[in-house]
Amino acid sequence: MKILVISTMPHDKEGRINRLLHQIKNHDIYIYSPEVSNKNPENNYYSVSKEIPIGYIAQIKFYLKFKKQFKKNHDKNFFDIILVLNYSSLPFCKIAKKRNKNAEIIYDSFELIVKTRSEKKTLRDKFYIKQEKLIAEKSNYIIAANNERALIMQGYYRLDKKPYVIQNMPLELSIVQTKEIKENERISIVYIGYVSKTRKIENLVNCVYNNKEIWDLYIYGDGDYYEELLNYIEKMNMQNIYLEGRYNQNEIEKILSKHHIGYICYDTKGLNNIYCEPNKIYDYTFNYLPIISYYHPKLYGIFKEHKIGIALDDIEESLHRIVKEYKDYQEQLLKYNEKIKQEMIDNQQVLTLIIEDIKDKKKRERKGINDSKIR
Repeated sequence: MKILVISTMPHDKEGRINRLLHQIKNHDIYIYSPEVSNKNPENNYYSVSKEIPIGYIAQIKFYLKFKKQFKKNHDKNFFDIILVLNYSSLPFCKIAKKRNKNAEIIYDSFELIVKTRSEKKTLRDKFYIKQEKLIAEKSNYIIAANNERALIMQGYYRLDKKPYVIQNMPLELSIVQTKEIKENERISIVYIGYVSKTRKIENLVNCVYNNKEIWDLYIYGDGDYYEELLNYIEKMNMQNIYLEGRYNQNEIEKILSKHHIGYICYDTKGLNNIYCEPNKIYDYTFNYLPIISYYHPKLYGIFKEHKIGIALDDIEESLHRIVKEYKDYQEQLLKYNEKIKQEMIDNQQVLTLIIEDIKDKKKRERKGINDSKIR
């Protein structure tokens, strides 16, 4: 099957994109995405721009470049499947579909963009919700990141069929040893992800700094709050706080092997945040890091059920509790990882099953055409 992959996010940096591409690696794949590194191992990789298209002007430029490249590179009806990754890639699907009328569209929403009636919608929100509604009505192959989001999308767009669910689970569970805190060892806390004010990182920084005799904090990632946070740390001379900057997906296991406790934080405003599907949970748990978080209803429920972390607003108290019960948390993490193994296998089969369904559908269509010719 010839599969066109459209993404406005860098395919070599985003974990979810890497996992989806892994599931279709045995097919003939053509990728259009921004180029953010010099490594282009794919034979059929097309760099639409040298940066992620953020903002209206960048999006329009990306659209025009994609349109020009796509028409130049491919004949009409070249693709069997158009895989659209993330809602921001939806405008480009129309170009591809127009030139590939028989291609089936698979759309992975990545995030939940629909709003409640009480939430204010910007022009940008309205535009993408309309785009998503159109694609949801035309395609039988819509994907959400968890069951709650799938049900919300089904109700909001009045779909006959609930979207498929592919969770943000890693491809494999590496053989990693459980951890221990040695006597007089400094406690190393790590945050890995997007650096923004909504993640309450400054609060964590202050908490760890106030316990500088025993705790260190390492922050990996970049974002709109990075520079401001860096200036704050330097101004306060916080020598037990380390900003490590950007990282690659293939470095995560190595990074997390050096630390004891992982930090995660999501806002509690908006459906997308309330029904979050954080892949960082698996990154931390698979590397035997108990997790701390500010209160979040979904995270609180997961942590309480499996005892793999604490989601309370008193972060300092949470850290002290985890350190005190660290051995118990390691035992619970071991049980949790065993439970997740089968779920991971099932999760990786979803996109494969979708493509098999499309294959069968195309076979039936061809058979129907041949039968009509015989008659």
